Amino acid sequence: MRTHQDQSLHFKNNNFALSRLKGRIGQSVVETYLLESGYEVYPYGYENNYANITRFVRKDQSDITTTKIRSMPDLLVCDRDNNERFLLQIKTTSAKDESTYWIKKDDLDNYINYWAEAVLVVYFMRTGNIYCLKIADIKNPTEASLPNSSQKCFFLNLIDFYDVTTYFHLIKPHQYVKLNRDIRDILNNFGQQSC
Repeated sequence: MRTHQDQSLHFKNNNFALSRLKGRIGQSVVETYLLESGYEVYPYGYENNYANITRFVRKDQSDITTTKIRSMPDLLVCDRDNNERFLLQIKTTSAKDESTYWIKKDDLDNYINYWAEAVLVVYFMRTGNIYCLKIADIKNPTEASLPNSSQKCFFLNLIDFYDVTTYFHLIKPHQYVKLNRDIRDILNNFGQQSC
């Protein structure tokens, strides 16, 4: 029989696992749009090199190098024809309100301090909409606390962000709409069909 502490730990681990899965889904979806439009996409972040890095990075470490490693963007994207490269930090949410996005204060501070040239990409799972903005261009985030939490966060106004077809010119609007519909069908039907 599980104790309250065991149940609490299981809940935290389960939430972490589900949050990580949601993030990976969003990263895969964004990667799909980019690849289908002709961009080259390479894994870049901490999680992609997790097996090798964890030998050297403990959870309780907080020096500059460790913080920078943990806050690494997720993807490196290349447009060879236009000689452009982008680092992407992808956030996935199932929120209904697409006018704002909340992000942990520490995470945004680290992105600004170490990865200001990267692009923050917010993927909304419910609609498939994707918003993009260079981290250095994020202005006036609103600091707040989440309900039932002491954790500080920022609310970002997504009106300041660009949609994905505006930010990444190789993604054509008609192609995006079709691919968005196909991806949403897959996500909605996942697990309902037998192989």
